[in-house]
Amino acid sequence: MPTVTVTEESVTADILTVLIRLSADWEAENSCYGYRKNERVEIYGNRVFLARTGGDIIGYLFGHMKMSGTANSIMPAKTPFFEVVELYVKPQYRSTGIGKQLFSCAEAAVSNDTGFYHTEHCHQKLESDPAFLYRRTGHGFLERQTIQEDQQCLR
Repeated sequence: MPTVTVTEESVTADILTVLIRLSADWEAENSCYGYRKNERVEIYGNRVFLARTGGDIIGYLFGHMKMSGTANSIMPAKTPFFEVVELYVKPQYRSTGIGKQLFSCAEAAVSNDTGFYHTEHCHQKLESDPAFLYRRTGHGFLERQTIQEDQQCLR
């Protein structure tokens, strides 16, 4: 496998175009119930982490800092946390550790701001579910589940 570099990058017009194209590819995979490609406004304002090989973007993670509203059993009220909005790795690069590299890079980048991480995930296909990857790679993220209309929510 070629060398992969993972870095946090500012969103340029070229990067934005690639991220939207990759999200359209993800939508076409139909691997996560209800997923639709991103629009520009959904990416701007997020911290963006890119996996590249040979200069090509082969995966991304983006998210932003938020503040918890109320206390719960995991964190007190008004606790800052990093919400992972989206993670994508091109199919031919999956199961090679790139998702783990993206999480590790994001975790290192926000570690001075928070010790809490959160994501939403889908139940369509377990292997395409970011929360499955988090658990498999040992990342301790908080999860909010989304479900298909015909499934019951398992909490």
